[in-house]
Amino acid sequence: MAWVQVFPTGSTLISQSVAQIQANWLFIQNNINTDHYFDSVGNEGHHRFSQYVNQGGDPPLSNDGVVYLKPVTSGSIQPFYQNSQNIRQIPTVYSGTAAVGSPGTFSIVNLAGSQAFSGLLVGVDITNVNTRGSALIMWDGVNLSVTNIAIGGSVLGFSVLAATSIGVTSNAIYTFRWNIITMYN
Repeated sequence: MAWVQVFPTGSTLISQSVAQIQANWLFIQNNINTDHYFDSVGNEGHHRFSQYVNQGGDPPLSNDGVVYLKPVTSGSIQPFYQNSQNIRQIPTVYSGTAAVGSPGTFSIVNLAGSQAFSGLLVGVDITNVNTRGSALIMWDGVNLSVTNIAIGGSVLGFSVLAATSIGVTSNAIYTFRWNIITMYN
């Protein structure tokens, strides 16, 4: 099925164009329905998700804001935002909660299988606001490095566990909430 822009022509009778008109409408429906809800009661026009084509680089600066994909130095395709002033890579966030049943070191996230990134880990005990910490994370897809930045309360530090896991050491029992804000390499 293909869209035929020049149809119908001025000399074509509508009654002779039914098949092509229906094909054009079906083409529109199928392509809109890829990213949007189409003919779905209550959801019409809303996004299902959005897909972007690799731009291969930054598009020309725009007075409006634009979101697009391009490759980064590792070759992976990553999202960016641009306006007339700036180009910014869009970070992603890993989040989780872990219940700490006893003092010690425990894993909060295993990065095995995830793509390489640099990021900032921020964690807090959601039951005790004085327990918090942050660390710089470097993950190349195989090797993990964790550098403590600030530690407070019952959080004694973050570390690498079993080569692919990030651990937190604590001297208390609490529920730990963490976020890793990533910037891809």
